[in-house]
Amino acid sequence: MINLRKLVQRSLSLEALRNLVPHIEALALSAMNSWGGDGQVINTFKEMKRVGLIFAANIICVCMCIAFILN
Repeated sequence: MINLRKLVQRSLSLEALRNLVPHIEALALSAMNSWGGDGQVINTFKEMKRVGLIFAANIICVCMCIAFILN
């Protein structure tokens, strides 16, 4: 059985976190582009919940792939 601590440590290493930067940037740009710019009022609480969930889900997926590849 894979040691959970090793999985977490590897997925949160400095190298792994550096590899996440392009993913985070792409997600942030996508979120900003979806807000338009036509004077539409944005509910920041709702949008931050949505964006936070998307970020978390994507980063977890990326970290899990990194962890499985390293093992």
